[in-house]
Amino acid sequence: MQNGKSGRLMSKIDQGSRRQAPVAFFLVGPTAVGKSATAHAIARKNPATDIVSADAMLVYGGMDIGTDKPSQSELQAYRYHGVNLADSSEEFSAGGYLEAVGPVLSETAGKRRIIVVGGTGLYVKCLLEGLGAETVDPAVRKEVEGIYEAAGVEGLKEALREADAARLARLSDVKNPRRLMRALELARSGVSLDSSWRDVPSGVLAGLRMDRTELNARIVHRVDRMYERGLIDEVRSLLETHGELSRTAAQAIGYKEAIDVIRGKLSAVQAVELTTIRTRKLAKRQMTWFRNQANVEWIDVTADMTAEDIAVRVEKVWEEHGPSRVQC
Repeated sequence: MQNGKSGRLMSKIDQGSRRQAPVAFFLVGPTAVGKSATAHAIARKNPATDIVSADAMLVYGGMDIGTDKPSQSELQAYRYHGVNLADSSEEFSAGGYLEAVGPVLSETAGKRRIIVVGGTGLYVKCLLEGLGAETVDPAVRKEVEGIYEAAGVEGLKEALREADAARLARLSDVKNPRRLMRALELARSGVSLDSSWRDVPSGVLAGLRMDRTELNARIVHRVDRMYERGLIDEVRSLLETHGELSRTAAQAIGYKEAIDVIRGKLSAVQAVELTTIRTRKLAKRQMTWFRNQANVEWIDVTADMTAEDIAVRVEKVWEEHGPSRVQC
């Protein structure tokens, strides 16, 4: 039997499904902040929940330790999707990700609660906006940002009117700079209305953030634990199986360093240090991306908070704002 809060959230799912199904609740934030543990705590309270990973490294089978992938029992207990979609020797794209998780989102709409959990901004953006999210040239994005900085919302509207008046007419909120910037990016990139992002409310995402000192300490602990659990042996086994990892997998944080240890380019101590540095930089990039590219209500968490404590705050955000429409 659902408790009152879960019942209200499921009601919001039903309402959202009638308006703009399929929908999902999003939980985002930097690496090591506690997103997965929080999602598990939420799913334990409401078994009618599926978890969709939005982490670009969790798609690779066999890359478990270095990605801090949920255990096999957790993957089964919490009905995970978006995990172990490809071999570590294969290249994998956002398109392949949407192709894999899209049917789950469509088939589950209105039946079960979907929680999307992850820190890969591109995957989150593609779920919210469709594949058009990965078609914009960075130079175009920089031009659009320059227009906003120089002329504000009115400047964006005028530029979009000149580039694609029909696209401007279809926007539901012409005062929202993020939507105007996105529409102008696509218009200047030549992405048609039918094949790209559609103007639908993306909702408010719940995000976890932590004081940088505390987060850095947690990152140090996570990296130490990865190597203690046998990351180098895991990578050695992958290389023996596949010969080489894909370009993306071979550059993954921890995996690149482990490969260099195996090939005699780094010591184990150096690998731990470099992995820690890269993980800290990743966390900083993730925070910058979500602050600038998504509509996030941030929840400040501390190292001494339990996953259950954080889950209560996350569900409060979801209850207030409802789910987000997803494209699949």
